[in-house]
Amino acid sequence: MIKNFLVIILSISTILADAQILIFSEDFNSGVIPGNFAMYDLDGLTANPGLPCPFTGSFVVCQYLGETFAASPSYFISPGTADDWMVTPAISLANNNNAKLLRFDASSGDPTYRDGVEVYVSTTGNTPTDFSNTTALYNSTATGEPPTWTTRDVDLSSYSGQTIYIGFRNHSYNKVVLGIDNIEVTELSDNNIELTSLNFPQYTTIPTVIDIDGTITNVGGNTINSMDITWTDGTNSYTDNLNGLNIASNTTYNFTHNTQLNMASSGNVTISVNIDNINTTITQVITL
Repeated sequence: MIKNFLVIILSISTILADAQILIFSEDFNSGVIPGNFAMYDLDGLTANPGLPCPFTGSFVVCQYLGETFAASPSYFISPGTADDWMVTPAISLANNNNAKLLRFDASSGDPTYRDGVEVYVSTTGNTPTDFSNTTALYNSTATGEPPTWTTRDVDLSSYSGQTIYIGFRNHSYNKVVLGIDNIEVTELSDNNIELTSLNFPQYTTIPTVIDIDGTITNVGGNTINSMDITWTDGTNSYTDNLNGLNIASNTTYNFTHNTQLNMASSGNVTISVNIDNINTTITQVITL
């Protein structure tokens, strides 16, 4: 018996109402630490001259292996513990219920001797003493960061309505180098949703009917009460108008579209799934 197979090519485009609001960003591509950052070298130790970048004082901008980033050493002429600080300028967060997020990339300079980073928030000032009575919101000193660039997220929502300073501290003992890059502080907009996954076969035997189902995550500040989910095969489109929902911020919702994909013959088919009209808000298109 010869079985016919259907090849399914999946295209996901999510239509989001409002995008994330970028409050602050720094990628160090200018080649220097911006002048509105505060820098503190509390260890006073001399970096080993064999390191790939000329380290003087606290964090410096390092250009290495095609990357430009802020870096701090813990490999000194005499072994010791780094105590280097890089503190952002003042960042004002809106006084609302929207989630606020710090995102940055971190990397260590060696897979064995891995520097970590401590991240603090102060509402009083930008000196190390302003952080002395706070607990690190993120701390990888014990384990170190991987040598590959890794994105880290820190929730800042509890500081809504306040002006904050964010301190990055290298407090590693006798490791090599800590790298920090692509610092961003964002606010999630009121109505913002993500099509997280689709449960969809790539191949199937035919004839068959296939459910269009998946998982949605509310990445906005508002509870989602309504939305439209539309899928199309390039010729026909089918829309579910969902109402009476109660999807809280940062929670997920599993859906199954009312209309199935009905395939009677073999071939290729491209399916696109869109989400729009979130809480009946005017939308803009973002393709994933």
